[in-house]
Amino acid sequence: MSKRGRNFSGEYWQIPPKPNREERKKIRGILRGRVERSRTRRERPSLTALFEKELQKKNN
Repeated sequence: MSKRGRNFSGEYWQIPPKPNREERKKIRGILRGRVERSRTRRERPSLTALFEKELQKKNN
């Protein structure tokens, strides 16, 4: 049985199902801002590599 509630106009609405463990982790990570931080960490080395490649191109 799914729980039901009433909205302001008096119609019934279904409360969405509880997210599973992975979904909860993702949500928690987003709330803490961990997702963005991990992304930037991953991007930094690739960006430096790109700059080095550009410098090498200019030098040659």
